[in-house]
Amino acid sequence: MDVFLGRGKHLEALTQAEHVARGGGVALLSVLGEAGSGRTRLLDEFERHLEQDGIPVRRTAAFKATETEPGSIGEALDLGGELEGALLIDDAQWADATSLALLRAGMARASSGLIIVLAHSEVFGYRRFAYANLMEAANRLGRSWELTLDRLNLGDVEALFGGSDADRLATQLISSSGGLAGNVVETLEAWEAAGAVRWEGGTLVATGTPIPAEIGVPERVARLEGPERRLAELLAVARRPVTIAVAAAALLLPEDDVLDIGERLVAAGLATESAEGFLPGRDRLR
Repeated sequence: MDVFLGRGKHLEALTQAEHVARGGGVALLSVLGEAGSGRTRLLDEFERHLEQDGIPVRRTAAFKATETEPGSIGEALDLGGELEGALLIDDAQWADATSLALLRAGMARASSGLIIVLAHSEVFGYRRFAYANLMEAANRLGRSWELTLDRLNLGDVEALFGGSDADRLATQLISSSGGLAGNVVETLEAWEAAGAVRWEGGTLVATGTPIPAEIGVPERVARLEGPERRLAELLAVARRPVTIAVAAAALLLPEDDVLDIGERLVAAGLATESAEGFLPGRDRLR
């Protein structure tokens, strides 16, 4: 199910950024969102809008920086060359210092309008200063925006539903998902798969089939892929909290990767945090 909700101000900022770029300036959008808040989905929508407006788009995601393997955005976006059009960078919280410096230098020498979107979770360490420098440079060369992907509320989802049960469905959706965009979509997919709702006239209506009371963690883990599934399965069989170091050794991954994956599982309700590490999540009521 592909739904895009509650992001009107973000699309409005993109429209304003296009105006700045068409005037020859640099527009920088910094989009902060927790795991599961829909950062990648927002970039999908941004990319679609930009391409419809005839703006060339280059897109990548930053890798986590280590001492031997810096982040990838410098090479992926050829930041040493001429920058033009739009650059969309996901998981930018892991961008390495060299890439951020190249990005700032590229902004300064851009001969035509430029749009840069950095989608990221909380930024720490030296990247805080690098981000501040980027925002300052963008404001000198055009304009910058700092946006947050807040959790969805009733007003964001009400238009999804029709029929006499619309208010009840909207309230239950927010209550069940916590308003986290990824959970909202997952919950709607579960309702539709169970036959509890169907699309009718552009809205979802209740069918009379009861909404699933519970989706167990094992069923939801089975939908995962890659490292997320491996960590969730490891947590599911553990009898005690799994430390970051133990999980990293078991999965053959760097500890930073395990921490990031664990945080995504926590945001999705598939894990819980403890002082020692991570525990399996609890079944979520729907």
